[in-house]
Amino acid sequence: MRLCLKDEQGDSGAFGKNQVGPQISLKDWFDFIENAKDPAGTKGRIIPVTESVLAQHTSDSHWLALRGSVYCVTDFMKFHPGGKDRIHMGVGHDASMLFNIYHAHIDYDAILHRCYVGPLIHYLNNIQSSDDASEGANEQKNAATLDCSWSQDKNTVTFTINHGGEALATSLFSIFLSSLLCRFRVFSRRKAVATQWTFPHAVVPTKAHVEFYKADLTLISFPKAERSMWNLESIKSTYLSTDTYGFKNCTISTISTVAHNVLRFEVEVEDGGAVSIPIGGYMVWKLQDLNLYRRYSPVPSELQPADLGYFVGKLTFIVKLYPDSASSNYISHLKAGDVVDVSDPFPSLTLDTQRLNQSTQIALISGGTGINPFLRIVLSLLKNTSASVDMVAFFRKSHDVLWKDELGQLTSSFPNRLRVSFVVDVADPEWRSHSGGLSSDLLAQLMPTFSETTCACICGMDGFCSLVTKYLNQLGWNENAIMTL
Repeated sequence: MRLCLKDEQGDSGAFGKNQVGPQISLKDWFDFIENAKDPAGTKGRIIPVTESVLAQHTSDSHWLALRGSVYCVTDFMKFHPGGKDRIHMGVGHDASMLFNIYHAHIDYDAILHRCYVGPLIHYLNNIQSSDDASEGANEQKNAATLDCSWSQDKNTVTFTINHGGEALATSLFSIFLSSLLCRFRVFSRRKAVATQWTFPHAVVPTKAHVEFYKADLTLISFPKAERSMWNLESIKSTYLSTDTYGFKNCTISTISTVAHNVLRFEVEVEDGGAVSIPIGGYMVWKLQDLNLYRRYSPVPSELQPADLGYFVGKLTFIVKLYPDSASSNYISHLKAGDVVDVSDPFPSLTLDTQRLNQSTQIALISGGTGINPFLRIVLSLLKNTSASVDMVAFFRKSHDVLWKDELGQLTSSFPNRLRVSFVVDVADPEWRSHSGGLSSDLLAQLMPTFSETTCACICGMDGFCSLVTKYLNQLGWNENAIMTL
């Protein structure tokens, strides 16, 4: 069996790079949009948009689509922290994939809701469709492939990937598994493959296991629900479009408040299924009534390295609510027992796990809820490496701070390897940590000195990430050692 890897993202050299316009920030945008008249250019109407109509709006008016919603970004272009050229790459077509690459945790509707034009027609059908066999075969003719095979004993069926010396890191695998079905995705910075297997008999999803043997072999083992020998030819394989989200019904088991505008959701994967969550990865929520899509990083249920399982049947999400956001209003009214549509997991293509795992000192710098994807990263580092980790988490006020107690306990368990610092812009009288916001002097105080064995990861709003990168460069950090999720 051979799995086809097809070009998906183009040149990886541009990943994670932000070109910020001088003296422009999202605050300027919010000040502008508050009093703007008809920024969508629709006179208050919601206009369904076809792909052909979208393609016409590239000059006088600039439209782009994000996960089924079309926005007019004409006014926003000069405020975009990544610069006009970056956002112009998405104008005239569906920019969802481009958005996924550069903006890991941005609530775009909170920023662009007044620029909403209408829904993109046929979007739902497109993302849920699969490639048929003949189309998949045509795509494979000139593409790289992976050699794959099945093996078994009475207890386990195993899928082996021989990738010929090109290491495939855990952060680039994504698997959804139910008792009779497995969706498997593997990504690199320029390649992607997605396939679905249907099993003739049941497996046990939460007990599946992945093993990596040097740079050559990866084994995915599926425990059988009943001892038996299968006819391996009866395992059916179907190639999928790599932009198929793989939405599944997940039931909300509990909802709790963790900050004044932040909720914690515990959800269960449908039909007793399980997912593998790539380190630094994310999943997409589809809000049915609004035709909106939101991207969230699942967080560990417990902050202990021993609890970092590869396959999990229960998912935990930390969701920030924004004022005047249709999606936040919808999410705030969800309750236990409600069903949400959640995608398969997807990796962060900007996270260089090889650099991460080979570093002796790692800095994780986050703004707001950008701390969430770092939780799995820090647990993985503590569990699988001997590196020391410095986490610096920035928040606006003390009541916005997340994970302070949990990370404090984790620091107590690893006093020589983990240091966590919380910084608020404005401190109340009870605050006992750093305050005053982001600055080069503060980073110099809290960060390790750059060397060939150090690296830094940044996660937050574009403006925050760009400013951190600027300060790190001023402190002598090599740009190749800085990753932006």
